[in-house]
Amino acid sequence: MTIMRSCLRCLHFLGLAAFLGSILGHVLTGALVEPGSAAFAWAQETKHATTRWLTVPGLLLTLLTGIALAVRTPQLLRSRWLRIKMGLALLVTLNATLILLPLGARLAAGTEEAEPLLTGEAVFGACNLLMIALVIVLAVARPRLAKTGGPLPSQA
Repeated sequence: MTIMRSCLRCLHFLGLAAFLGSILGHVLTGALVEPGSAAFAWAQETKHATTRWLTVPGLLLTLLTGIALAVRTPQLLRSRWLRIKMGLALLVTLNATLILLPLGARLAAGTEEAEPLLTGEAVFGACNLLMIALVIVLAVARPRLAKTGGPLPSQA
């Protein structure tokens, strides 16, 4: 393994750790405060700051280093599991950047419509967690996916 590949892998896992760690912090912070409580505004500001400075940068770092690692290993680019994984990672990043980050900004600004925004944050956040869980399963299992609509090779 080359030094460049090792550095890319370290950065890739660092980005994943920043993303997953910040998500755990969001869940815990959200569970500890009630809307309307004195700590609610602080919690929303904290969640927004971690989304802005940890979650989204962690996702971008993971996505970019993942692309760089894949490009450095051309035979991997032919793998359907990797293309699905990269597509899901892109969707997670777009969801966090275009939906969750603006929702968090509105919550941190102390808007009066906190309940529907919290619901949206919970739904889109859960979608991201499910997609990232699938990305991790694909990365670990590296399944052989059929090229056509037929059965998977292990089922033939």
